[in-house]
Amino acid sequence: MRICVLPREKAVWRPSVQRSGIATSKAAALAVMETSSVRMKTLWRVFGLLLLALTLMSLARAGNIVTITLDPNFPGDYHYYSYTSGGVTYNEPTGPYPATLTGGIYGTGTLAYVVCFDFNIETLVGTTYNGSLTTPSGPAQIEVAWLMQQLTNAGGYYAPISTSGPISLAIWQLENASSPNGLTPFPNDPAAQPWVNNAIAAYNNGNGPWTAADAAQFPYWSPSAAGAEQRFGIEEVVSPEPGSFALVGASLIGVGLLLRKRLARS
Repeated sequence: MRICVLPREKAVWRPSVQRSGIATSKAAALAVMETSSVRMKTLWRVFGLLLLALTLMSLARAGNIVTITLDPNFPGDYHYYSYTSGGVTYNEPTGPYPATLTGGIYGTGTLAYVVCFDFNIETLVGTTYNGSLTTPSGPAQIEVAWLMQQLTNAGGYYAPISTSGPISLAIWQLENASSPNGLTPFPNDPAAQPWVNNAIAAYNNGNGPWTAADAAQFPYWSPSAAGAEQRFGIEEVVSPEPGSFALVGASLIGVGLLLRKRLARS
């Protein structure tokens, strides 16, 4: 009877098959590591693009061309504040004022509440003015930005007139020196002086600290025709900013397409 015996040379061949399997496993592992590395690099690129999009949004905020229209319902939607200075009683419409912002990041017809900076410049309600957003700079504007934050904390448009009135007068007092018509004096409100003192102290780190970076949260609207119209601080934007959503959406779509393309290649 013939017994089947595996030839010696074939027995020697088996380890080579095993070694080939090990080599194949190493190659597969290297391929997986390479693919993982490519994906990680892609994710880092995506993260970088997201940061770039957010940075562009931040930069766009300060340079947008924006129109402003004060609420035409006067005096119904406006607050009046009475104060006495030098034995004379004054009754002034003080901020925040309801207004509409259009253009740039604000899209069309965004409701906002604003505070005027220039006491001696007449601005008509219901009239649309052209301008742009500006980041506060210099001691007076940074101090005024601190006052804008205090007004927001107090309730903004819905703050008690005993608070919003003196803050508005304090803003006028601080901005009067840089106002185009600042040489024309106006009666200072005694109740506004503590707010002026606290704003100066905040700028000097005595009641804060309050820096230019903090003030940048409160950009103000500056007219295209300097001196012809009022400057306004933006106390609150009521509705969402469609332009911001559009920018973020476009950025995310672009990032998604890039990610899909990169992963498909890997």
